[in-house]
Amino acid sequence: MANVLLPNKDRNIAGASINPGAVLEAVEFLELERPVEIKWAAGIRRRGAHRNQTEGHVITVSTYLDAEQLNITMLHELIHAAQAERFDSRREWAVAYHSESRRVGYHHNQYEVEARELADDFSKDFNLAR
Repeated sequence: MANVLLPNKDRNIAGASINPGAVLEAVEFLELERPVEIKWAAGIRRRGAHRNQTEGHVITVSTYLDAEQLNITMLHELIHAAQAERFDSRREWAVAYHSESRRVGYHHNQYEVEARELADDFSKDFNLAR
C-alpha cells in the first residue's frame, strides 16, 4: 500500500477536514502503490487536481470545499491516481489522458467519466472528509 502524506493544516477555509483513516482505506481499496501527497490549494476555479510525478501522486484540493464536495473531489482525484498506475510510465498516462481530451473534450474524456462515476458511486462508502 502507498504512503500517504496529508496537509499540515487540518481544516480548510470552509471548515472541512480530511479523515486520515478513510483516506488510507480508499488508497488500499484502489490498490495504489506509489506515494500520495494531498495538499490544499487556494484556488476557487478548480475543485481538485491530480499530478502524476516521478516520486508519486500529488493531489491538490480547494480550500473552499465543504465536507461533501471535498469527499467526492478527493475520491475523484485518487481514482485518477489509480488510472495512472495502470500505465507503464508517466508519459504513457499523460499521452493517453491528453489525447482523449483532445479527441472528445474534457467532459467526455473516458478517464474523467470513469472518475466522476466511481467517485459518485463510492462517495457514500468513504468519508474522506468531515
